Amino acid sequence: MASSTGSSHKKALVIGINKYIDPTPVLQTCIADAKCLSKTLIDIDFDVLQEHNCTYIEFQQKIDEFVGKIQKQDITLFYFAGHGLQSDEKNYLISSDYNYDHSIDEKTYLARNSVNAQYILHKITMKQPRTIIFILDCCRTKKIKSNFMPGLSPMDTPPETLLVFSCGVGRAALDETRNRQNSIFTESLLRHIATPDEDIESLFMKVTRDVRDATDDYQIPYRQICLTERIFLAKSKSAGKVVFYSIFREDQSK
Repeated sequence: MASSTGSSHKKALVIGINKYIDPTPVLQTCIADAKCLSKTLIDIDFDVLQEHNCTYIEFQQKIDEFVGKIQKQDITLFYFAGHGLQSDEKNYLISSDYNYDHSIDEKTYLARNSVNAQYILHKITMKQPRTIIFILDCCRTKKIKSNFMPGLSPMDTPPETLLVFSCGVGRAALDETRNRQNSIFTESLLRHIATPDEDIESLFMKVTRDVRDATDDYQIPYRQICLTERIFLAKSKSAGKVVFYSIFREDQSK
């Protein structure tokens, strides 16, 4: 069944983290990725919340703020760029103040001091939006030293959800940039996400192809799709009120 955004509102939470506490490696592009994606989403009439280099508490607060704004029939998008780890088939998004101190076992510390991606997806799902687009650009080749398995674990996909990892399950995304600003995955995402009259399944198929070709098959984005209608993020004549909520830093290291 063909569908447009109709009367749905479009809302996004976009988070990018470059700055981490040593020995967790600092990343290059995550804040630029978050800023560029936020601007592009605003251009296609998304209400955007964004946060950069957030602590664990700030991350949780921003999730609660975002979920509190979601209404039924909204098209929602969550995007995270930064470090990620998997443990016991759960995916954890690492905040800027993550600092394993060996006072307890690493698995317990991770569960208590990082943000569970499945928990975020569950909270969004409970608000019964029309569509959830859930994007994780993490698990970089410049990775955290740990005893955990590499990459992300598969996640259950709720109804009306498109789940996208920037690389395959259990794999690492290149911490490299071709345009001196964005990750290879997000550069491609920015190229396609605002294409008028293109449904999201087709859009992310093109992103996957771009990334695969750019990395000579090293990095192949992973998608799980549970949609019953075609969803278009950008229309030829997009209209509607845009509200932009942002927290900007003067530079990407803060």
